[in-house]
Amino acid sequence: AGSVPIFAAIILQFALPCLSHEPIPVGDSAPVYTVPTVSHAKLLDAANFVDSDSMHVLKDALTNQGLVTVSDIPGFAELRREVLVGMHVCGSAATKARTTVFEDGTSRNTLATIAKGDGELIDIDIGKAAYGACTASLMKKVSEFRSLVSATAKAFTERLDDALRSQYLYTEGKPLLWNYDHSRSYDTMADVVGNAEHLEHFHSYYRPVASNDTAESVAIDLHADQGIFIAFTPGILVEEVSNGEIRDTSKPAGKFYVSLRDGTPAVAKFGQGGDVLVFMLGDGVDQYINPKLSSGPYLRATPHAMVMPQHGEKEWRAWYGRMFLPPSDALSEKHGLSFGQLRERMIDGVHKGKGVGSGVGCSRMLQETDEECGDNQMYCWMRCMDYTEEASPLICAAATNADGLALNLQVQCTSQFDQIYRRGIDTHGDYNPICTNSTENITAAPSIADSDWAQNTPYTESCSDAAWETFLSKSEYTNSLNLKTDGDDGYGALYLLYTVQGNQLKGKMAYRGVAGWLAFGPENHGGGHNGMNGAHIVMGTYDPDPTIDEPLFEPIYVGTTVAEYIINDDTSAFRTWKTPVSPGSVSDSEMLVEGGCFTGMTFTADGAIAKDALNMTGANSFIWGVHTASFYKNYHGYTNRGHLCLDFCSELGHQNFVSPFSPDQPATLQACSYSDYTTCEVTSNDCNDYGVACSNVAPRLGHLQLFAIAMLACLAHHLVR
Repeated sequence: AGSVPIFAAIILQFALPCLSHEPIPVGDSAPVYTVPTVSHAKLLDAANFVDSDSMHVLKDALTNQGLVTVSDIPGFAELRREVLVGMHVCGSAATKARTTVFEDGTSRNTLATIAKGDGELIDIDIGKAAYGACTASLMKKVSEFRSLVSATAKAFTERLDDALRSQYLYTEGKPLLWNYDHSRSYDTMADVVGNAEHLEHFHSYYRPVASNDTAESVAIDLHADQGIFIAFTPGILVEEVSNGEIRDTSKPAGKFYVSLRDGTPAVAKFGQGGDVLVFMLGDGVDQYINPKLSSGPYLRATPHAMVMPQHGEKEWRAWYGRMFLPPSDALSEKHGLSFGQLRERMIDGVHKGKGVGSGVGCSRMLQETDEECGDNQMYCWMRCMDYTEEASPLICAAATNADGLALNLQVQCTSQFDQIYRRGIDTHGDYNPICTNSTENITAAPSIADSDWAQNTPYTESCSDAAWETFLSKSEYTNSLNLKTDGDDGYGALYLLYTVQGNQLKGKMAYRGVAGWLAFGPENHGGGHNGMNGAHIVMGTYDPDPTIDEPLFEPIYVGTTVAEYIINDDTSAFRTWKTPVSPGSVSDSEMLVEGGCFTGMTFTADGAIAKDALNMTGANSFIWGVHTASFYKNYHGYTNRGHLCLDFCSELGHQNFVSPFSPDQPATLQACSYSDYTTCEVTSNDCNDYGVACSNVAPRLGHLQLFAIAMLACLAHHLVR
């Protein structure tokens, strides 16, 4: 509750006008825009929503003008009016309420609070209030109202995901947002909203009668909110009657204007007497949602304004809204800061009298300079990086050739291929401050399909299903997991096969297709990138081209082999940890390559991998990965890695594939809840150490602590990067 005043300060900055526009036409001259609506029942009908008329209404509304209403919410109409009236009374008496005065003389009294994720509600901090103003019965109704908003908003984000799923790029390594250190992705709107804190406000507006020079007044000018979207209920006009009671007048509570796509200001008509929940998109969709869609139509942030009505001396406009923000730890790629850090900067700017604070209050004013980084830093790969002994403005400017002639180099954020990182456009890669005069933009790494090797090694009939089964050799192993399934081209399946024999783990990874590398090893619990940094792995590399190179760094060719490695504690690039562990803990290893058909590796771990001991009598948390796009070890595919929790005390058998992206996946799988998949009995070094909840389950799972199926459903959330 103590942080609510700070968030209230933030929200004032988020609501600052950002747009130049024609004057709002007060009076009756403005056209009316009837906001499209989707019924609450249709929104909750997930099974039948896709391709329904309701889905098209939702998507068209949010891409055309940017707002939609949800109607016929059970119990909402009566609850809405009771809560708005009651919270006006409470806010008028609460010492923690904040007051803002607008240019037209309108004052706004606000009680603020926070809702976390999909439904955790933080109590409203009212401070002290007059007796009877903020009653327990009122707060119970407020809680019911807020919970109804949470449930409806959760359904809204899930259905919006359904409408946009074909445009999402998270399967190609481009989620909507990353967290600051790239150890977690937020792939969909539901991920973003479900992992953030959202701001709630109960407002009461009052325009002194003495200031009523005209019948109406523009209290809040045209602007687009900074959040992803806002859920609000249209305002009502309340009045104090002779006995001091506050009631709903049922009179117009002013006008809510939206700027249509053609720039025309129009009065929004919400329907059902305003007893609807309005969802209106904010400028956040332009900052970090639309740039991550593969194509249009794109979502539209709605510029809007509020015009106060002419009202009586004892009348107020009461309103409720919840602004949905990105997670505090999510990275703003334009700024190289987390959204939490940006909010703190805005607060600091307000405290220092700088208005929006460093120019980040309005996304159309987002700064693209390096002013956010220190004097000894530059912005590189979505963050501030220090200059080095080899690269800084002075060092680059002073660089000369062998004849002493100036090279005219600049310090630039550069990939290993001497290509230049573009802020807000490029994402993954191995970028560093480097002295170069390159002007080449980032391009994809040379693919296997386009390599000289591929032209000389065509796919043949030997890639048949029968040949694949022979390559797998399931009968030679006690357990197998189908980690990835074949794509439409008949390739892409990935298996982990293993047998535990005393203190030895006999393992095999097999990929149906050509892979540049495959890797497997125990997670480094607490390490960066979700346990990848510092992990000890066995890695099979396929290097058919000894000339493969990264021009700006040392050669990365290691040959076609299987070796053990310890991934660098701080960086992911293979060049920083390419020296194998020797002697290691693995024997009888072999890299398996059958032309253009199959790739795999076999190994026997003697109680450890790269000297990291395995728990041969209990559960182990593992990471795995495979790279199929190129022969470069510094690259990986977004869905080509994950976690496993294996219990070496129990036999798994041979498990089939379950798609983590299937719309038929149970909700428990998509929510990454492992408690339904284990009868954890190991009391030490078990998966509880990794946040896995253990409980009794159906006998068909026996004593498995293997959560492979659950982990597959979690790839979009718990990924090795």
